[in-house]
Amino acid sequence: MVHTADDNSSSFWFMTSTEDAHKASAYWGRLGHELDLESHLATLDELSQADFKVYVCQQKLGDFVLVPPRSCHQVLNTGGLTMKVAWSRMTPQSLSLALREELPIYQRCGITYISLIFI
Repeated sequence: MVHTADDNSSSFWFMTSTEDAHKASAYWGRLGHELDLESHLATLDELSQADFKVYVCQQKLGDFVLVPPRSCHQVLNTGGLTMKVAWSRMTPQSLSLALREELPIYQRCGITYISLIFI
């Protein structure tokens, strides 16, 4: 987090492990939503009833949060305006995972992103 409107501003991150991505997707489906369309903010009650672990951390000014690959996550901002900077890194392993696991999901949902061109 690089900026806040006041000293009481923070963000709460709710995340799953990489291994629980499929469980989280199925759970969102049971709630009547499509996880990858990002149209539903799960309540604390819904997250507490999930059949997978949900990790929670509070981010304050100056804190860095590392989100695991394929982690299903949502962020709740509190106390006013917050500004965060995202740094997406791609390793050979995460590229393989993205092509094998994530791309088919986006194709199924009809979401179009940039094409990768290898020279």
